Amino acid sequence: MTFLRGMSLEKYSDSYRISVSRHENGKRVRTYYPATLEGYKKAYEDCQMSIHERTRLGASFGNISEDEKRTISLWRQYRDNCQASGFSHFTAFEVMQRGLETCNTTSPTFQQEGKLYLDNLLYQENGVETSHIVKVKSRIARISAHFDKMPMHKMSEDLIRTFVANLTVPRSGAPAQPATKRQYIQLIKSVFSFAVKKRHLDEKDNSTLAIDTPTIEKKEVEIIPLKEIVKLWKHVKNTPALHHFIPALAVGLFCGVRVAERTRMQYKDIFVGGRNEIYLSAAITKNDFARYIYPPACFKQWLIFAESKGVEMTPDNYIIPGATEIHRVDAHSRMIKSLHKAGFTIPKNAIRHTAASNMCVIHGFTEAASQLGHEERILRRHYRLPLTRTEAEAYFAISPETV
Repeated sequence: MTFLRGMSLEKYSDSYRISVSRHENGKRVRTYYPATLEGYKKAYEDCQMSIHERTRLGASFGNISEDEKRTISLWRQYRDNCQASGFSHFTAFEVMQRGLETCNTTSPTFQQEGKLYLDNLLYQENGVETSHIVKVKSRIARISAHFDKMPMHKMSEDLIRTFVANLTVPRSGAPAQPATKRQYIQLIKSVFSFAVKKRHLDEKDNSTLAIDTPTIEKKEVEIIPLKEIVKLWKHVKNTPALHHFIPALAVGLFCGVRVAERTRMQYKDIFVGGRNEIYLSAAITKNDFARYIYPPACFKQWLIFAESKGVEMTPDNYIIPGATEIHRVDAHSRMIKSLHKAGFTIPKNAIRHTAASNMCVIHGFTEAASQLGHEERILRRHYRLPLTRTEAEAYFAISPETV
């Protein structure tokens, strides 16, 4: 057996034991192992680790305090977790520097904290860059560019309010809508709260606490009138370039599926097991709760029409063309814009609201809320416009043969 420097075999009482010595906090410390093959292996590993650490950290390693060793251990754990998850990480020096700066006179910039906030969002999405994360990343970049290298504790309430008040639409330069300004305030508040939670910013320096999220004036639910829906379907039927979007339009207008959910749906989610059912798993839905939808007969008729026009409906194909979710979101947006250019007015969320208003009449509030994927009170308050049964029945009778 080979005994490394620091290992020794010594007699203790009537037996032998293996001793491993090292320096900790300037004192000589010994660890003992039984004089067996297993004990030798453990002692050898212990001594080898001590030599390895001394080589890495220098001769002064034996004088490093327990607090410093815990710091090194914590850093390694952070680094290993980041590498295992595929995320970028700060160096040990950067972590220490930021920690000391926070304790003393400064704080991270919004750009630095925003990156950590985005990494956390990515971690929650298992590393998948969803359309929501892409939008958040774009907004963080815009906020960061405005405040540049200013530490977060110097981003005062007045400076933040001024930034939001002067927001414009990037391409046109027109003033941003109130809803957009509200979303920016929510994002800034979220990043500041994240910084406080992670102890990168002192709570007393959270200037967003005094900023209330503005309420948007409630408007009556906007839906697409029945006559317009009939014209829209007739236009889609007679426009070959839109045939590939028939499944997405049908699942939106007849089943009330959200845009984000439509971009994640595949044909295997429709008519599961040959039954008249659509199954949206937790991975597809917005609120992470799986649900079933029972489409009307006209839905299947439109899918049959689309398939007859060359739309491939293999199980693994997405109902909206596109290689990634972001591409499918863009494709959906282009489709809506083409309908606008054709003279159709489609307010934001009007497709889902139109479906919800008609579904309430046919299915009742409880069943409609279940298929739409939210609570009944939300449906009553925000999603439906009162319609007659005659209108709802005519709506769900729209088919390729009737337009």
